[in-house]
Amino acid sequence: MGRMDLGQVLSGAFRIVFDNLGLYVSTMGVFIVLEGLVGALVLVAFLSDLPDPEASPALFLANLAAPTALAGVAGFVFTLFAVYFGIVVTDGLLRGERRGLSQAWAMGQGRFGHFAVTLLVTMLVPMLLIVGGLAPLFLTLVAGAASPEAFVAVAPLVFLSLLGAIVLAVWLYLRWYVAPVAAALEAPGAVGDRLSRSRALTQGSRLSILGLLVILAIVGAILSAIATAPLSLALGGESILVQALAQQAGGVLVSLVMTPVGVAAAVLVYASLAAPAPAPFVPVPWPAPPPSAARFCPACGAYLAEGAAFCGACGRSVGP
Repeated sequence: MGRMDLGQVLSGAFRIVFDNLGLYVSTMGVFIVLEGLVGALVLVAFLSDLPDPEASPALFLANLAAPTALAGVAGFVFTLFAVYFGIVVTDGLLRGERRGLSQAWAMGQGRFGHFAVTLLVTMLVPMLLIVGGLAPLFLTLVAGAASPEAFVAVAPLVFLSLLGAIVLAVWLYLRWYVAPVAAALEAPGAVGDRLSRSRALTQGSRLSILGLLVILAIVGAILSAIATAPLSLALGGESILVQALAQQAGGVLVSLVMTPVGVAAAVLVYASLAAPAPAPFVPVPWPAPPPSAARFCPACGAYLAEGAAFCGACGRSVGP
């Protein structure tokens, strides 16, 4: 991965976040907490009146779709601001500057719109590919309930199409991984230019980026389990609303750490790949020896012209 390996990016991301956790909480954390609050309000507004899932599974899923969609839209909006400010704050720290919300926003005038569209494309296109791959699976499951023989016949092809959609989505995401960072930090430009820029920068480093994302996902899952498992056990007998709110609170706590780490890792990858390559080594030739010292006649001390064989004053032979 460019001039920074996977271990350096991981350790650097965690170190820069934990060394400046207060700055990240006061910038990115504002939007992460707002996202959690909006999600909690959506849960309270909709889950409190949900029907019994055992009595009416279809109605339960239909009513659950609305809060899920609203929470997803709110989540993207707040994620948009959190990621943007995280990128600008991390870039400032790498340059020895501590940028607050107002400074980061002032620096992004003219770039935020391009960044928002770029982030939307890099998130939405892979997501739509996966959803498109899931659609045949759901249709097959529904048809399989009426005709098990038909399900057995087409199931392998459906799973292969889903696997292909997932592979294509991951491949695109890895190609576009640093496009949002470039959109936030470089001069404003078209979204296609940012995607092409990311494709060129990540070439030859995508397996390392995939490894980085897998490790971050594993760490996030472990922290999430640590944060939410005690609440789930303690509230096991409570209503689905109380359990959902507890899960929401635990998720916000984990996001306050892992979202900045993920953004810092992306900025470090971008900084490493976009840095100019070191100049090739060019050996410096040894300097030419200085001209020989002036010669004088050993007999009379007169100056000898260069290459003279005899002294011009006394006529003595002094060699070539």
